[in-house]
Amino acid sequence: MQETYKGKSVLSLKEFAEYASLSMSKVYKLIQAKEIRSYRKSNKLIYVKFSDVLNWQLCKTAEVNKMVG
Repeated sequence: MQETYKGKSVLSLKEFAEYASLSMSKVYKLIQAKEIRSYRKSNKLIYVKFSDVLNWQLCKTAEVNKMVG
């Protein structure tokens, strides 16, 4: 499986929000709650690894399946 989004392995928060269909507010809350790992560049820009996004999605899917099943 190729771990890129639009050819990128590292996403800006805006790209992460777009990919996951989340608001920027929700993205910031996920990062603050440490539900998804983030990285800072130049003490200003925040990024996430696409592989971390995929792992986060898999965990959320597993949680939903447990609740349903």
